Formats: sequence, structure tokens, C-alpha cells
Amino acid sequence: MDFERYTERAKAAVQSAQTSALASGHPQLLPEHLFKALFTDRDRLALNLIRAAGGNPELAHASASPPPPSAAP
Repeated sequence: MDFERYTERAKAAVQSAQTSALASGHPQLLPEHLFKALFTDRDRLALNLIRAAGGNPELAHASASPPPPSAAP
């Protein structure tokens, strides 16, 4: 993957996910970290997309939390 080809929003999401992973003791970036970053962006794009599709964004957010650091691969 060429990180430079990402949009600014995508770069910010990946950087936020990586920061979150490291801050919570995970040495590896997991999909759950990226999911969490997408849910906490300032525009709430992920929440709005899920809601527009008829889903429950609160349920989706609650069900996708990173595993404890010791359980990370």
C-alpha cells in the first residue's frame, strides 16, 4: 500500500488508529483500532453512513472494541 495515495481523511484515520493502539498497549494496529478511529472522527461519517443504511451505529460501535493487549496477536 502506498500511504501517500490515501486521502487526507484516510491518513488521519490510520494515524489516529495507530496512536490509539499504541496508547492502549497494542504493538500492532488491528482492524478494531481503525474502526474506533472512524467512529470518533470529527464529522461522524461512519455513524451517519450506518444510520443512513438503516443500521444502529451505537450497537456497531459497542460491538467493535479492541481486545486487551495480552490477547492481541
